Amino acid sequence: MQGSQPQVVVLDNAASEDDGASFSVPQFCLEFIGALKDVHVASIKPGHTRGDHYHVARREVILVTHIDRWSLYWDTGEDTEILGRRFDGGGVVAIALLPNVAYAIRNDGKELLWIVAAMDGAHDPAHPDTYRRVVSPSSPSESTSHPIPGGVPNSFESGLKTIEDVERF
Repeated sequence: MQGSQPQVVVLDNAASEDDGASFSVPQFCLEFIGALKDVHVASIKPGHTRGDHYHVARREVILVTHIDRWSLYWDTGEDTEILGRRFDGGGVVAIALLPNVAYAIRNDGKELLWIVAAMDGAHDPAHPDTYRRVVSPSSPSESTSHPIPGGVPNSFESGLKTIEDVERF
């Protein structure tokens, strides 16, 4: 079963520079999840990746809090094209994912990356809905001569398609 492209939104800082930062989750993210059933918080160390999986039934909204460079990779179902988007600097990005869309978040920077993931279904070890499908390159410094699954090059510079028109709130 095919999914659709994730919705990716760069959130605007609502606080002054002196106050730090404050970001509001857009209404569409709350409506996308509906009844919140599961939330988890995770960090990603520099040079590491989290994800490379998809959910069969659950919708997911991921908030990525960053102060350095990171990359998002995804597909829209098995045997579909792998896409990617790179982010730089600091801020928060919301990512809304439908079932069957595999994704990975890679920390390409030198600082810790934090994510908060909210889902519309509870985690149930007796009835798993999370399955591995690798969509990320093996390493941020890996040469483009080493293809990742699906034959997609390992770097944005070598032709990986990207989403440039990220919606801003």
